[in-house]
Amino acid sequence: MSSPQTEEPTFESNLFFFSLQALRCTPNPDYTSYHPISNGLVERMHRQLKAASSAMLQIDGQILSLQFS
Repeated sequence: MSSPQTEEPTFESNLFFFSLQALRCTPNPDYTSYHPISNGLVERMHRQLKAASSAMLQIDGQILSLQFS
């Protein structure tokens, strides 16, 4: 495994790929780039994550509201 080079324009992409590779989470190249059913499931999950992240938190008697755009 080689280390990413900072001179290349793909440095961040390589860094991300090597991080995934270290976690043994390399992407499967057999996936299609767009699949309507899966995309709908992912979008629903993103909405649920955003709603959960935007929920109100109570810490030490103070109520904090996290707002994401």
